[in-house]
Amino acid sequence: MGFDGLLDRAMGMSLAHLSELQHPVDGGFYGTVNLLPPVRRGDRPFLFTEVTAYSVELLLRLQEAGLPGDHLERALKAGSSCLARQYSGERRVAVGAYHDRLYVEDAEPSGTFYSYPNAVVVAALADLYAAADRAEHLNSALRCLEWLMDVMYFSDGRAAGFRESLLLDADAPSGPIYPYEAICIPVMLLTRERVLGGFTSDQREKLWSSIRWGLSTQLPDGAFPLAYGPHGGRMDRRVYSHFSLYPSYNLMNFPLYDLSTKLGFAGAELSLGRALSWALSSSDAEGAYYAFYEAKALERRRPGPDVLTEAVPTPLCSFRQTPATAQAANVLLHISSIVGDDRMKAAGLRSLGWLCGQLMEDGPCRGGLPWIVPDPRRGPMVRRILYLLSRWSLTDGLCGALSVDFEGKSPTWATQFLVDALLRSRS
Repeated sequence: MGFDGLLDRAMGMSLAHLSELQHPVDGGFYGTVNLLPPVRRGDRPFLFTEVTAYSVELLLRLQEAGLPGDHLERALKAGSSCLARQYSGERRVAVGAYHDRLYVEDAEPSGTFYSYPNAVVVAALADLYAAADRAEHLNSALRCLEWLMDVMYFSDGRAAGFRESLLLDADAPSGPIYPYEAICIPVMLLTRERVLGGFTSDQREKLWSSIRWGLSTQLPDGAFPLAYGPHGGRMDRRVYSHFSLYPSYNLMNFPLYDLSTKLGFAGAELSLGRALSWALSSSDAEGAYYAFYEAKALERRRPGPDVLTEAVPTPLCSFRQTPATAQAANVLLHISSIVGDDRMKAAGLRSLGWLCGQLMEDGPCRGGLPWIVPDPRRGPMVRRILYLLSRWSLTDGLCGALSVDFEGKSPTWATQFLVDALLRSRS
C-alpha cells in the first residue's frame, strides 16, 4: 500500500471510530476508551465536554469539505450535549460554566469546571451558531463568556492568564496558570468577536494582556513552559509537548498564526517562528514527539549573541505521545502550505505517517490511537528504570506518573487531531 493509500485507510478507520464514540441519546462524545480494565473510579467511561466541542468543530469542517455523512446533524446533537452541561444552579461562582464531564453511570455531571475546555465550548457554539443560526447556541456561549472573564488571573493589576479550574463547592477558582491557555483562550474568543457580538474595551484589554503574558513565557528554544504556580511564584519550566504545541495548533485554530493574520499582531510572527523551530527539532527520526522535554537555557557568550547550549531538545521520558504528534502534523502541514516550505511539509507528513502506523487494527478501539507509545529501542526494564528515576528526579513525579496514567487508554482528541491533519494532507 502506498502512502496515499495509507492516509485514505486511516481516514476511513478514524471516522468510523469517532462515529462510535458519540452517545446515541445525549449526543456527547466519550473522552477516552479504556484498552485495559479500569482500576480507578475516574477511569469509568465518561462524556467529555471539551471533546464534544472539538467534535462540533471537526464535524463542521467535514461538512465544509464535502465528505459524505450527516455531519451538521451530528454537530447539532453534540451542541445540544454541551448546552445540557451548562450550570445554572444556586452557586453564582459557577453560573454559565460547563461541567467538565458526565460519567455515564451517574445521574449528575462532575462538579468541576475547567477554563480552557469552557473556552473551547464557547468557540464551538459560536461556530455552530454561524452555521445553523440557532439562538440558543449564541446565548449559551455568551453566558459562559462572562464566567471566563471572571476566572482570569491578575498579576500586578494586569491579566495574566486564567485560573485552571473551579470546584462547585469552592468559593473561588484555583490551580496553576498555563501559558498555553493564556494565549489560546483569548485567541479563540477574539477571532470570533463578530459572532459573539463584540467585546467592551475592558474585556478586550484583559484578553490582550493575557496573550502578552503568555507570549512572554516562551522559552529560548521556542517551547512553552508547563505552568506557573501563583502561590509559590515559580514557573515550572518542564516542556510538556502537548501543551507546548497548543499555541501553534488546538483544532479550534492556529493561535500564533491567527494572532498575526486575523488579529494583526505582528509580534506573533517571531513567536510562531520560534515555536516552529522547536517543533522541527524535537521529533524523533519517525516524526513522533516525546511527552516531556528538558527546557533549554541560553548560554551567555561575550562578545556575540546568546545561543542555545544544545540544538536538539532532550526528552525527559521514554514514551512518545500521539496527541502532541498530531498537533505538530497539523501545524507543520498548515504553515508549509502557506509559505511553501518543503522541509516543513516533509516533517508534517513524516509525523502523519507515524500516527497512521499507530492506529489500532482491531478490538474495541479499532481506528483509535493509543495515548502513548513506548520507545521500541528501550525495553520494559529500561522503561521501568526511567520511570523510577523520573519519580525521583521530578518534584511531583509528573512524567513518571503520567506514563502509568496514560497507558491503557485511547484519547478521543488524538483521533480528532489526526482526522484534521488527514484533511490538510489532501489540500
